[in-house]
Amino acid sequence: MLHCLEMQRACKRYLFDRQDISIGFWPDQYHTLCNTKRISTAPIDVPEFEGWMWDKYERTVVMSPYLIPLVVSDFQFVEAEAGLYRLPVRVYGVPHQIANGDGDYAASTAAVQTGYLEDLYETEYPLSKMDIAGVPDFLYGAMENWGLITFTPSLLLYTVNVSTEQERGGISHTLAHEIGHYLFGNVVTCAWWNDIWLQEGLTTYASVFAWQHSQPEFEPIKWFHVDAFQNSLRTEELGTSVGKEIGRASCRERV
Repeated sequence: MLHCLEMQRACKRYLFDRQDISIGFWPDQYHTLCNTKRISTAPIDVPEFEGWMWDKYERTVVMSPYLIPLVVSDFQFVEAEAGLYRLPVRVYGVPHQIANGDGDYAASTAAVQTGYLEDLYETEYPLSKMDIAGVPDFLYGAMENWGLITFTPSLLLYTVNVSTEQERGGISHTLAHEIGHYLFGNVVTCAWWNDIWLQEGLTTYASVFAWQHSQPEFEPIKWFHVDAFQNSLRTEELGTSVGKEIGRASCRERV
């Protein structure tokens, strides 16, 4: 059983704007994940919710509400080796994939990349942990939720002697991009969605250097010039290309 809440699309960010949240869930085999560390679990003292539990989490830093995720699952995790990064970095996934070691590559890569990006940005990652979850049937590829990045499993989990080198490179590249959003998008957030090109563009550029640092064998700098830069010029020359700003519309108009 799995529940995953995604808040980025227009209007969902208006559902709530609270920085401390509590979550009701089924006990025993299920647990919850959110932006910060869980600080307590207690039964819900309401007759109609007998057997349910409350999870309470640390207060978050000030942030945009579209970055709040919620996962209720039976996921297991693997944690990056001590010494790769100063904070715990965990990759969550369905139990048999984690037991098979499929999360090991992503966990170590994410830890190395986060440390590098801190030095590059000269800005410390401000949360107390980094969790990354491979969510089956996740619609968006990956999402930079602060402290709990969510992925479709094919972009996160690497199976030794089964996954291809192209898939391994894609995992490290996507990790670098989503982790890179902790400054461009999370610490500094655009005022409205019409400027999202700015945080995506800066993150894309910075992620190339993080990828180069963690897996130089893929030659990411060359990739950027050939794939990202030339493709952007190809799109730019089209008569249907749009300007960098898209007119502001209300939530109701967008729906």
